[in-house]
Amino acid sequence: KENTRKDSDPGLIPAQEILPDRVILFPADAKPVFPGMIFPLILSHGPEADLLRHVAEKVPGQLLGFVLPRETPGKEKDENELQFYRVGTLVRILKLQINEDGITQALLQGRRRFRIVSVAEQDGRLLAGVEYPEEIFEDSDEVKALTLAILGTLRSIMKHNPIFSEEMKMALARSDWGNPGRLADFAAALTSSSREELQEILDAFEVRHRLNKVLLLLRKELDINELKEKISHQIEERISKQQREFFLREQLRVIKQELGLEKEEK
Repeated sequence: KENTRKDSDPGLIPAQEILPDRVILFPADAKPVFPGMIFPLILSHGPEADLLRHVAEKVPGQLLGFVLPRETPGKEKDENELQFYRVGTLVRILKLQINEDGITQALLQGRRRFRIVSVAEQDGRLLAGVEYPEEIFEDSDEVKALTLAILGTLRSIMKHNPIFSEEMKMALARSDWGNPGRLADFAAALTSSSREELQEILDAFEVRHRLNKVLLLLRKELDINELKEKISHQIEERISKQQREFFLREQLRVIKQELGLEKEEK
């Protein structure tokens, strides 16, 4: 029987909910999952779908650990080196169904950061011993300033990126963001940052440090959006200019033909 302990952080998991000391690991290939995220997962036949179904049917609380695999191109794998980043996210399966084609569809929610202490293989699955470090948070003027700066940068990005504007508007409207750590996670997840940059955010248990890192990512995102918008405007102006010149040339050609000048020039 797995050892368990109760969580002391009421901001993420209810006090009566139990955090497992050991979790089955699941690879989050594209990007890390952050606490608070609700996300869908669709899997065809294969070991990952089987693993998800096993957790849904057999594991108490339907909890598993999402971890980001390390990418080491051109480097030989060391069997003694952990092939995952050590910090991952405890995830709960909220809903799971299998359609008539055998496709597994699940809705999941990130719950809390954990750090891997040990890893062993059991029944063909990776089982990790984990710990749940507390967030280091100090309610200071700097933290308040960073929080306001993140909110302001998010609103600026909304003006340039319509794809995320509705999602941001809804999230910003329904939350007072009294939890700066959660705000940082939410903001980071919306960016197009690399998997490694986002993993650095997940690794940051110290909230002030996390806010600083996220603000840098958001400023970078804003710069990219502004540059993209500038390039789009330049292209549109160039196309408009070319179109105007084309129409003017065509009008001039027709006038010349009407006046019989086109033939004389030839």
